This record gives sequence, structure tokens and C-alpha cells, in this order.
Amino acid sequence: MLRKIDSILDGKDDNKSQPADATLLTLTQTARMLGLARITIVRMVRDGILPVIPVRMGSKRIRRSDVMDFVHNRKVA
Repeated sequence: MLRKIDSILDGKDDNKSQPADATLLTLTQTARMLGLARITIVRMVRDGILPVIPVRMGSKRIRRSDVMDFVHNRKVA
């Protein structure tokens, strides 16, 4: 996870095809982007760490900009 976050912080992220605010990610895409398990993203959403956008009944998306904000503002324990 830390390598992926470091690459994003270094500007080496290869997922920059669209403007950050226009891109909506599934929970699975978010997990892959951060190098985490999907269930970890589910828990982060449940705990209010990552905000979601409901797109239809039972389906949620996360703004790429929110993921980037999380990465840039993360607290290292």
C-alpha cells in the first residue's frame, strides 16, 4: 500500500486519464488503486473515512479526488 501511495504522491500515478473530479471509481477500483482489499474500502466507507456517491440502489462510487485527498492527508501512525 505504501508504495502505491508514494507513487501517487510522487506524481507517478498512471490513472490520470480524466480530470480528478470527473472520475468516479467503484469500491473495487479504489481498492486496486490503493493496493488494499475491497473489504478494507467497505470498512473505510462505513467508518466515514471515504465519502461515497450512491448511483443506483445498492451501488456506490467514490470520487477519485476524494481518494487523492485521503492519500495526501493520511496520518502515519
